[in-house]
Amino acid sequence: RGNRQRQGLRENSPRLSRLEEDVTGLVRTAVGHAASTLVRRYSGSAFVVEDLDLRGCRGSKRFAYRALHRALSSRAQTIAVNPAYTSQACPSCGHVSRGNRNGIKFCCIGCGRITHADVAGAVNLLGRSEDKRVGREDRVWAVGALLRERYRLRRDSTSGARRVIEPATAGPEAYCGRSRDRSHSLKRGHGVVERP
Repeated sequence: RGNRQRQGLRENSPRLSRLEEDVTGLVRTAVGHAASTLVRRYSGSAFVVEDLDLRGCRGSKRFAYRALHRALSSRAQTIAVNPAYTSQACPSCGHVSRGNRNGIKFCCIGCGRITHADVAGAVNLLGRSEDKRVGREDRVWAVGALLRERYRLRRDSTSGARRVIEPATAGPEAYCGRSRDRSHSLKRGHGVVERP
C-alpha cells in the first residue's frame, strides 16, 4: 500500500485487497484457535487483559490484539485492567524501573529477581486485577506514584537499617549482567537499594 501511494497509483487494487483479506483471515484463524485453546484449557476462569490505548499503534499488531480481546470476551469472562508499569514493576518486591526490563529478560534492580519479561508482566496483570486502588481510568503518573510509594513503604518496613553492599558480595548486578559502577544511576536520581 505504501509503495502504491508513493508511486501515485490508486490506493486499492484487486491484488492488494486479496492479500489484505488473506492476512486478515490468517490472523483471525490463529487468534480464534488460541482463544479456543485457552478457554478449553482454563474453563470457568476469567481472563485478565490489558486495557491498552492502541491509537498510536498501526497495522497487524493492533488488529491482532483487538481480535484476541474480542475472541476471548466472546468465549469467557474478561477483566480489563490498567496496563501502566506492568512490564516494568517487579512482581516480588514491587520496584518500578525501566532498567528492570531488557527485551524479553526481566531482572529487577531492587531484589535481583530474574524471569522472562512476559511472565513478570502476566503476574503483575493478575495482581492488578485484584488491586482496588488502581482503576482503568487512572493516569500513568498517578499509578507510577502509587507503585513507588508502595515499594518505598515495603522496603523501609522490611530492611530496617540499610547497609552498603560490599564489592565481594554478589548483588543483583552480578546476575543481571550490570556493572558495579552505579554513579550513572545516582546522577539520574535513582537510589541504590541494598538487600537486607
